[in-house]
Amino acid sequence: MSKALLITYELRNKATHDYAPLFNEIKKAPKWWHYLPNVWIIISEEDALVWQRKLVPLTVVGDNILIIEAK
Repeated sequence: MSKALLITYELRNKATHDYAPLFNEIKKAPKWWHYLPNVWIIISEEDALVWQRKLVPLTVVGDNILIIEAK
């Protein structure tokens, strides 16, 4: 069953780290919305833990990411 997930983050290394792989991974969701800085809403069959496992490796030490189901 599809669910809406809210993804928000604080990326502290924009000057030295390429975050394009992070954004490209989020865009692989079947549907996504991104009109506010640092906030995405996606529709996915996968739960927040699966997305966490996909996205956290694309960040670096000092970054923060929050992924929760939006109900």
